[in-house]
This record gives sequence, structure tokens and C-alpha cells, in this order.
Amino acid sequence: MVEFMQRVGYFIGSNPLRLLLTTVMITVPILSFFILYPIVIETDVRRGFANQKGASTREFELFGEFYNISMHDLEILIVIMESKDGGKTPMKITPQLCDEVERLDKYISSLSLQTENFGTIHYKDFETTRGNVNFLFHAFKARFITHLWAYDVQNSYLPSGNDSSIVLSYPKAHVYGNEVFLGGHFVGAHLNHNFRNEGLPTALEAVDAIALFYLTKAHGYVEKRRLKEWEMNLLRQSQQSNFSSLFDFYLYGDQMANGEMERGSARAIYLLAVGIILMILYMAYAWRKITLKNKILLIISAIASPILAALTSFAMIGWLGIPYNSIMSLTPVLVLGIGVDDAFLLLHSWRRNQEEICVAMRMSNVIGEIGPSISITSITNVLAFGVGIFSPAPMMSTFCLCTALAVGVDFIFQLAIFTPVLVISSRWEDSECRLASRDNLFMRNKELSIWWRYTEFVVSNRGRCTLLVVLISLYLIAALGIQRMNATFDPSKTFPYDSPLVDSLRLVNSVYKQYAPINFIVNRPPNISDSNDYECFMKMVEKLESLPESYGQERTLLWLRDYDKYYRTAMNIPLNATVFDGLLTYEFVPDFLDSKLMADKNIVRFHYDQSNSVVVDSFAFVVVCRGEQGWHKRAHLTDEIRHLLATYSSFNTSLFNYDATIFDLISTVKVEMAKAVLITLVCMMCVCFVFIPKILSTLIATLSILSISFSLLGLLSWWGLDMDPITMVSILMAIGFSVDFSAHICYHFYNYKCHDVQVSYCDDERVVKLASIFHSIGKPAIEAAISTVICVVPLFAIHVYTITSFAKTVCLVASLGILHGLFILPALLTVGMRKSGAYKRTPSQRPIITSNLTQNSVQAEQPMI
Repeated sequence: MVEFMQRVGYFIGSNPLRLLLTTVMITVPILSFFILYPIVIETDVRRGFANQKGASTREFELFGEFYNISMHDLEILIVIMESKDGGKTPMKITPQLCDEVERLDKYISSLSLQTENFGTIHYKDFETTRGNVNFLFHAFKARFITHLWAYDVQNSYLPSGNDSSIVLSYPKAHVYGNEVFLGGHFVGAHLNHNFRNEGLPTALEAVDAIALFYLTKAHGYVEKRRLKEWEMNLLRQSQQSNFSSLFDFYLYGDQMANGEMERGSARAIYLLAVGIILMILYMAYAWRKITLKNKILLIISAIASPILAALTSFAMIGWLGIPYNSIMSLTPVLVLGIGVDDAFLLLHSWRRNQEEICVAMRMSNVIGEIGPSISITSITNVLAFGVGIFSPAPMMSTFCLCTALAVGVDFIFQLAIFTPVLVISSRWEDSECRLASRDNLFMRNKELSIWWRYTEFVVSNRGRCTLLVVLISLYLIAALGIQRMNATFDPSKTFPYDSPLVDSLRLVNSVYKQYAPINFIVNRPPNISDSNDYECFMKMVEKLESLPESYGQERTLLWLRDYDKYYRTAMNIPLNATVFDGLLTYEFVPDFLDSKLMADKNIVRFHYDQSNSVVVDSFAFVVVCRGEQGWHKRAHLTDEIRHLLATYSSFNTSLFNYDATIFDLISTVKVEMAKAVLITLVCMMCVCFVFIPKILSTLIATLSILSISFSLLGLLSWWGLDMDPITMVSILMAIGFSVDFSAHICYHFYNYKCHDVQVSYCDDERVVKLASIFHSIGKPAIEAAISTVICVVPLFAIHVYTITSFAKTVCLVASLGILHGLFILPALLTVGMRKSGAYKRTPSQRPIITSNLTQNSVQAEQPMI
């Protein structure tokens, strides 16, 4: 490996300009993608974080087939109204309030928008065959054809008396023999159960909120962008709070969430400039002893390599036809942190080998020394993100693919751009070389003296006790953090905290607490002429209604129960007659649907057979549940229902919950994370064994990686992260980063030679060994950690969970990596070593270096990254 790297370095040192020109010639055609094609960002908060292999995928398909909508086209818009004081005062049910709600519904249904890029956009462009999903509210208030319904009719009868055919109770009202379920529209109802005796038109006195729902479809990228333009326009109107004097309205739709997520990601791109400025300042300080001309040249090339690598990876993704998404905005930041660290390593070794007169041999020495170091860094990071490619969430998978490519390309660019610039800069370094040679021995003695005192603490009994306390405290805090970490996810994690959708989602969750409907599609309807089949189906429904989260039969919307009564009435069969074979048929289904005004609601799909008999092909029904337990409990409920439906597989019933894609993610994230972490650890172990071909060394490095990952997961929990796909990718990224700290300290420790650094005394082999290793890699390790943290610090200014999660992860990994690499691992590695040596120094004596470090010394002072 070292010999191969030396040959690569010699080639670079001999052909710097040729290598730079070749790199430009190869890179420019790849980057031409941005000139030839527009940048298209496809963000999908719901499906982008969904489990592609989850049960919800098939459930969406069946639901889409029933309503003739593709699962990829389905969109739901929720509009929620609350009082002008932010919901503090309930809204009193009055004719004026109902009129205003109806006016808003009509306004939304007829809203058109003139745009520059998409022409005129109408709401009708997105309507579905599902029909008006707010018809239950209209049954409460509005007119149907020539009949006066609900509130208008009741009010017209007051105060002379109530119409007995209209009973506006709650949650079900009865209008001319039809049941109207109101629980989905009126949230936080304040009731008067004695309303009929008091001569009131309805049991509803006031409500906390009123909800309207719109089922839409948008096929393809262009239609989704048109729908987003239309929704964002409506969102801006809602923020003006001037539509009605009785309420303010709020909206939530996936396209709005996508737009807000893109807004947050755009901030990450802007703050990349801040990160670059901070990095330039840090590099200018760290390289303050380099001449100004060289400093400018090296800083530009050091930053250009990772930025060009990120752009190249984006172009490669584009050429492959893979759509971009918002989370990819983090890729340049992460690659910048990794790439600049490599530049520190290369420059550090370049300056240390300044006594070599031949530039080609000098670069050969540098790459021979540092090549394995940056190779293991790049390989482990590529592997970590490579495992993330198999994440069940499509957006996270694509992000990992893009970042893995960028890290790999950055490794190439460090050798193809930064190192040739190093060679070119050598012509201006004569004066600084003389200064560096004069100060070199003094600085190294000063640094070794500091590390010597620190090493004596590490190997002392006081250091061992401190280590024990640190480990117990760290693992205890981490274990408690992991125990309290919930497997959950919700859309609010994808958009900024100052988004108007924050209030919208708060209201949506308040609706779900009271009204969390679960739709069912029965693809093999029961044969109601067969009493056993019919009773078996009804038993399944009753079990669904008996779930603790369900409201029971009172709020179940099952047309078959009403049809049973309708059929018995039509055939003069007593309602309490026992069901027997041949008692019921589907003969009157068309008449029943017409009488209940449900013919256009697509609740039942049927056809006529050759004998002109009605054959029901499939139908839908709804069981209303409570959702106050939150997303995690709702996900558990969805799994429980799936198991129940599986026991009645003869009816081929599938559930549909619009949030089921996220529920699948919540249910599987722990298992997926465990698999991904295990695979990544095995990969890291293999890489470590290649570079450190000793089983004990590899095992200790792997245990250190596991310790960092375990501690990180627990600390992330205390820092506000949940168990979700974002945390999973963060852990995989952390494993890749942590290898840099663990593997390198083990590599130096087990390849140490006592003659590498000569001192004037040797009273403790452990101290001499660790002090010389710390002298080689301690300061560069700290500098590397600082430089990585500097890159991500600006991300904390973006209050988006998905973005700050990565920033938190990088900061914690850097801290834990330094703790393990410079304290925990060295203390553990020296446990089995015996104290040796006969010379004992006095407190005033200090270690003195008696020979300069050359290529053969301490493996060329390779820093950790």
C-alpha cells in the first residue's frame, strides 16, 4: 500500500500541471449537465420518507384503484378554522358562521391563479372522482336540489316548533331519515343534550374548530408544481387573516410542506457561504506561518476540491436521471468538512518533508505517509453513506448516494487538485523553509513536553479512576437517553420552525385527537345471502369497533348496516328477524344509494350480471378512532389492525390511512437502524483489518467505534432527536467519522517503534510510547475536529430538524472522537503494559528530542481525521 502510494505521489510531483489540466478536461464535461439541463428538485415529505417496502404501498395502490387515482398522485388538503383570538374562545354555532364556512368552501373550490410559468391554475384541475368530501357538512347546512336541509330548515321552524324529521344531534345528526356524521367537521364540540326540549335547532352550541377536507390528484412533476403554486397562493391568503370576521383559517397540504422544506434547505445553501468564510479564517490562522502568496493559493485549492467534488456528484446524479431532493443541500457542507481535513494532513506532511530537495520525491514521501490515512478516511465514509443508500426512505437513500459519490470524488480531487498545487507552491517557500527549520526543534520540544505531562496523567491511577467515572457516566447517560427515545416521525420535522404550517399542523393534530378515521376497502364483499359469510364480516367489523382507540359503532360509517334496514323495510321483513340464508340480497343497492344521496360518492362499486342482478364488486367503510396518543401510538394501532384483517383474509380487506406511509417508517425504523449499524460495523472492521492487520487491534478499534455510536445515540436523544430515518443516517455517518479517531490511534500504537523518538531518559515505556504518539497525532486530531465543527456551525441558524440533526451529530462525533482517541483508548491500550526503565527524573526535568523526525519516525506524524 505504502509503495503504491509513493508511486502515485512521485507521479503527482513530476506532473502537477498535466494532472491539473487532465482533471479540468474530465470534470468540465461532467459539470456541463448544469448548462444543458435545468435543475429540478423533487421534494415529497410524505412519500420521500416512506418505507418503500412497507404495507402502506400496497394499501395506497388498492385505495387508488378503488377511486381511480394513482397512489403517487393522491393529495389531501385540510382547511381548519378557529376563532380570531387563536382558538382561545370557542366559535358559537350560528347561521352566520355556517354561511361563512360555506363561503370559504365555495371560494376554495372556485379559486383560480394566474402564473407566469404554469398559466392559469384552477382548483378543478385537481378534482377527483371521489366527489365532494365535505358533503356531510353541506348536509348539515346547505340546500340539496329543492329540499331545505338541516340548519336552514330547523331555523325556519323556530320558535313555533321543531321539525321531527330533522334532529341535529352530535356526532350523528338525522335529516329526513338520513344519518349525517358531523364528527369529522366539528372539533371540540360544546354540546347541549337537552336542545330539543329547549327549542334549540342543534345540540352544537359551540366548537373549537371546523375542518374541511379536499381530496385532489396531481400527476407528474409539472402537475405537482402547479398544485404547489395553487396551495402556496391559498396559504398566503390565509396568513392575511382578513377572509372573515368570525374566524381565521389555516391550511395543511403535502405540497405546502414540500415548499416549506425547500425553503429551509435553500437556507443551508446560503449558509454554506458562511461556513466557507469561517473555514477561510480558520485556515488563515492555522497556516499563519506560510507566506501570503502560498496561503491564498493553498486555501483556494483546499476549499475548491470539496466544493467541486459536491458539484461533480450532483452532476453525476443528474446524468443518471436520479431526481434531486432538498436534503442534498447538506452534501456540500459535509464534504467541505471532510475534504479540508485532508488538506490539513497533506500540508502538515508536506512541510515536515521540506528537507527533501527533489519535489517529486518530496511528494512521494508525503503521499506515502498520508495516503493510507486519507484513504481509510474516504473509504470508511463512502462505506457508511453507502450503507445508507439502502435506507427504506427514498429521500435519505438518494442523499446518501449523492454524499457517498461526493466523498469518493473528493478523495480523487485532493490528489488531483490540492497536491499539484502544493507542488507548484514549492517555488515560493524558500524563505519560510528557513524559518520553519530554525523553529522546528524548539516547537516540537514544547509540544512533547505538554503531551508528556498529559500522558503521565492518562497512565496514572488518578487517570484510571477518571476513566472509570467518565465511562460509567457516559454509558449511563447514553442508556437513559436511548431508553427515552421514541420511534416517531411527523412532517413538522422537515420544515422551519417559523413556518406558518406549524400552526396548521397543531390544528391538524387537534383534529386527529378527536377524529382519526381509518378507511377500509373491501375487495371481496361478503355474500349477504349467505348468513355465515355475512355474520363473519360483521364480526370483523365489530372487532375493529371494539379496539380501545375506536369510538365504536356510534361513529362507524358502514353503509351495509343502513342497507340491511332499508332492504328489510322494502321487503316487509321485521328489523329484529334473525339473519338466515337468502334473507338479504344486493338487489336494492342502486335505489338505496339514490335515496341516501350517496350515488355520486363512490362508496360502493357494483355492476349488473347477465341476469340483470346487482353484483357488488367492492365497497368502502370508515371506522373512526381517537388519535390523542400521537403518531407512535397511531402507528402501533395501524399494525394491530393489519393483523386483525389478516385473520379475515377471505374478504381481502385493506385499510387506508393517509399517514400510513409514515407509520410504516415509525414501525420499522428500529429494525432498519439495527441492520444498517451492524452492516456498517462489519464493513468498518474489514477496513480496519486491511490497514491494521492484527485481530486485537481491529477488535479494539471496532469496540471504540461501537462505544462512540452508542454514546452518540443516547446524547442525540437528550438533544431532542427521535428514532427516525434522519437519526439512522446520522448514526451511519457517525460510524464513518469515528473510524478516523479509533483506527488511527490503534494503528500508531501497535506500529510504534521505540527508536522513533529518542529522549534523554526512559523511566516509563508507557509514557514514552503514548507521548510520542500524541506528539504526532494529538494536535492535528484536535485541529481536524475543530475544522469539521466549524463547517457545520452555521447550520444551527436553520431551525429545521432534518438539518440541525446532522449539525448536532457532527459536533457530538467530533467531541466523542477526541475523548475516545486521546483519552479512553490510550488508557485502555496501556492497561496490560508494564512500567519499565531505570531512570527516574526530577520534576524540573523535561523530555528533550535528540533527533529530528524523518519519514521513518512515528509513521510520519499522521493525524487523525
